[in-house]
Amino acid sequence: MKAANIILIVLFCASGCVGKQAETNVIAGKENQGPPPGVLVKNEQGEAVTNSKEIDGVLYAVYAISKEGLETMFHEEAAEYDHFSCFYLDIRVKDMADIVTFPSPTYQTTNDKVHYLSFGIKDYITIETGSKTYKCINSTFDRTYGKVPYSRFFLVFDKVKEQEGVTFKFYDNYFNKGEINLKL
Repeated sequence: MKAANIILIVLFCASGCVGKQAETNVIAGKENQGPPPGVLVKNEQGEAVTNSKEIDGVLYAVYAISKEGLETMFHEEAAEYDHFSCFYLDIRVKDMADIVTFPSPTYQTTNDKVHYLSFGIKDYITIETGSKTYKCINSTFDRTYGKVPYSRFFLVFDKVKEQEGVTFKFYDNYFNKGEINLKL
């Protein structure tokens, strides 16, 4: 009985290690990519509506999510997002996979950091057009605990009507980089 238990433990550990290695390889191969192309809004030239900016080793990238992308993600519930515009915000810190471990000058404890990233960040994000400012009405922090080299936020705004002159604005007080403006 003891030999059988040892064999089961060895097999379990070996299969777990192989699974983790495969997962790491897949993630490592996609570390510089954003969301899948079918999820994003396309402009008249067929290019994804996205923009990014790097400031002192912190990369901010924003992606507009298409109706088809929402259908892929939410299936039957996608219709609930018909009156909203949705975006991904990816934040990547050079040489750091989990932004919660970053020594933020504003948020000192892990609890404060997770609370801000999960609930407070939306208060610092807007979309501006030529005629209107849209506040972020909901955000979801997708913490991966270092499995991928970025942190992703799913952001929801009231439906942005204008397609031209749209600017994503984020006041970053987590890394203290100030106002980040990304034209979409």
